[in-house]
Amino acid sequence: MDSAYKSLLRRVLRLGHHEAIVITLNEDGTPNPAPMGIDLVEASNDAELILIRPYRNSRTLKNILNNGKASIIITHDYRLFLKALYSREDMSYGRGVKLDVPIVIKGVDYVLECLVRNAEINDDVASVLLEVVNVIQGEGSVLSYSRANSSMIEALVYLTKVSALCADLPKRRGREYQLILKYSSKVLESLGTAYKLGNYDVRRDCIYLVNKLVDTLRNCYVRD
Repeated sequence: MDSAYKSLLRRVLRLGHHEAIVITLNEDGTPNPAPMGIDLVEASNDAELILIRPYRNSRTLKNILNNGKASIIITHDYRLFLKALYSREDMSYGRGVKLDVPIVIKGVDYVLECLVRNAEINDDVASVLLEVVNVIQGEGSVLSYSRANSSMIEALVYLTKVSALCADLPKRRGREYQLILKYSSKVLESLGTAYKLGNYDVRRDCIYLVNKLVDTLRNCYVRD
């Protein structure tokens, strides 16, 4: 990878764990976007490696194992995270420059085109190393720092965890119940902050996400 791209990645991901959107290809060729934490890993060779930890029951992991590639969308606009979870049809995709992967340019800061280098599957999650083969600059998130925006992203991250645990609950018991309640509390706490500090649009999305949480928990426990 070009040294300029390496330097850029180390600046953009310099704080350790970052939230992003990982996009993979479904078997029918449609994009599958998923909010996910990423970490830049120190590599011993020339490669720049990103570590992601998708749930073992996730479509992201299935797609990665099937075709070995993905794109990573770096943005700090919560609205794109929200679309990735609940209104994927509203996302506008292009194609990568070096890889045949879906990418999003509007509302994002950078796009990373990646190849899978290693995948280890554990009890709950997998550890997947992605090699960055290209970096594309997006149109930009165009947002100043906002606690409401950050709280919305935090809520969406924990809501993703609740959904994944509920989907896998029939196979296991025990501490999963405790984690579901813990993460649900985090969702509500973050949405409370966003509702207090945000404008009308943010408050509307807060109410929408509360309803999503309630539906997820209802389906989870009724089925159980």
